[in-house]
Amino acid sequence: MTPHFRPALLLTAVAALASAAAAYLATTSTPLWAALVAPFAVALGYCAACEWTRHRLVLEEHARARRAARAEVLAVTPCCRIYEHSHGQAHAATCPTRTRSRAS
Repeated sequence: MTPHFRPALLLTAVAALASAAAAYLATTSTPLWAALVAPFAVALGYCAACEWTRHRLVLEEHARARRAARAEVLAVTPCCRIYEHSHGQAHAATCPTRTRSRAS
């Protein structure tokens, strides 16, 4: 659980209640109150979405840190075209990680 989980959950619940209240007020004889409550519900929904996004970002950051701690390679990208076509056995002359190719 991250520090953003509880506020996100609370904001989502309050936004849902405010939306329900705005819908109820719109169907009764007080549409003016519905017009006042509806923007409040939209603002709460936006805040809830922001908190959920922060929550997911923190979880992803934690997952990346765990993978890095286990020394997992996240993505292998070839450093040059020769490396790519020689299946890792040779590097181009301009490659910054140039090493001698291994003789098979």
